Amino acid sequence: MVYHMLRNKKGQALLLVLILSTVIFLIGSAAVTLSTAVRRNAIRDIWQKKAYYIADAGVEMALADLRQRFIHPDPGFEELSIHNAPYADGVIDEVTINDIDTQNEIGSLMKITSKGRYREAYKTLEVGVLVTTMADVFNGLSILPETPADIDTDVVGNFTLLPAGQSKKPQMIVNGDLTFGSNADINAVVFASGEITDKHNRINSKDKYPNYSHIPPFPKLPSMNWFRDNATQCFSGGITIDEDSNGRRASQEQDDFLDITSLEANGIYIVEGDVSISGTYFVPATIVATGDISVEDLQRNDRDNGLLLTLIALGDVSVKGNSDIDAVIVACGSLCGSGNKELFGSIVTQKLDKNKISGKTEIRTDPDLVERSLKEFFQRVKDTSAIPDNPYPKVTIKSWQGG
Repeated sequence: MVYHMLRNKKGQALLLVLILSTVIFLIGSAAVTLSTAVRRNAIRDIWQKKAYYIADAGVEMALADLRQRFIHPDPGFEELSIHNAPYADGVIDEVTINDIDTQNEIGSLMKITSKGRYREAYKTLEVGVLVTTMADVFNGLSILPETPADIDTDVVGNFTLLPAGQSKKPQMIVNGDLTFGSNADINAVVFASGEITDKHNRINSKDKYPNYSHIPPFPKLPSMNWFRDNATQCFSGGITIDEDSNGRRASQEQDDFLDITSLEANGIYIVEGDVSISGTYFVPATIVATGDISVEDLQRNDRDNGLLLTLIALGDVSVKGNSDIDAVIVACGSLCGSGNKELFGSIVTQKLDKNKISGKTEIRTDPDLVERSLKEFFQRVKDTSAIPDNPYPKVTIKSWQGG
């Protein structure tokens, strides 16, 4: 009987050992399996991160390409083309840049798509990018003070801003607050860094963008030394530019007079002083005054196909009397003038006289014509040596999505 009891205990002990061994084996197997899964997931996570950074490198390449595309003066510049490019032990499968057709931005909105691959991991980044160039502020009327605080632009007169012919809508860009009166007639896209007050609904609701956070800065111009070095002709004092009805010759007989019909196509004329200009011109050119510019009845000879004259004043620009003007106007000071004014072209100014648009003012803008008129000048100042700290092109990332 004692013998049987001992056998039963030995049997129970053996069974217990077997059970414990099985449990330990199962726990060990589970631990090994779990450890392997954790390690595999950790490796995949590392691969995913590497694929992400490879895709991010593709985005950076695209951003650099966009900057060069908008800076490079050579129209034959080759745009980015990346397919199956080895990078950091992985591959940038593809990088594409596509335009997004939109009117609710100042500049060009683009989508960058970059696909990165590392081992068995893939990442795709889609990045929305806004590229603003100097040309984008010349699409109508831009009022861009350096310090917009407490500046409220009031439209109190009979003010009209509309497209010329069948061209796309112009833009009104204001760095500050903007208030429209009842006599405004606006067929344009309006942007303001502050509030837009339009109690009389003079602007289509879909064309109003108050508190817009990407208002571009006032265009930075080349130095006067650069202008002098690239000038067609320089004048050491103030001059009058008009039609030579009295047979005067600016270069030989009268240093303070320039015959407007003698302007050279895409010429740059530098005046160390004030300029008074009127008459009919035949070619596009650029007039730069270190002082003020006074304008009265300035028109193109070929109003259907001719390009526009560009007037740049480091001081103020004033419009005299009732004037009909075809030009692109840049006032580093203020824009002023009373009377009835009709402008075919565009205006960029730091401020308005008394911060108001008064009297009767009509601006018709063909943005494509303005850009063609300024093309030669833009090509010259795109060179980084012309404006070393040029804020343009300004590249802003609007969205970033990764998958």
